[in-house]
Amino acid sequence: MLKGPPSGPPARVGSAVAALIAAVLTLLVPVVFWLLSFYLLALLVNIPAIAFAAVALSKTDDPPEVERFMRYSWAATIIYIGLVLVLILVLVLVAISLT
Repeated sequence: MLKGPPSGPPARVGSAVAALIAAVLTLLVPVVFWLLSFYLLALLVNIPAIAFAAVALSKTDDPPEVERFMRYSWAATIIYIGLVLVLILVLVLVAISLT
């Protein structure tokens, strides 16, 4: 069954794919923490960003939804990276104060 002509521009899935790739690349952070024997910190995984990007890619027939979930994914990734950087800074400062 045909839906008729599109009512607007198609969804920008390129940025949603980039958001998914960036979110998946943040999975390297727990791997590094695991290799450095910080096992508790290895539990820090960026699952919300991966989920938001996957939802954005699943809603390609609704461009506003794609844009919204894409923004959520980028925001979650940026917040995750910021928290990891603050955590690393705290660990470095604690290590320096103990020496």
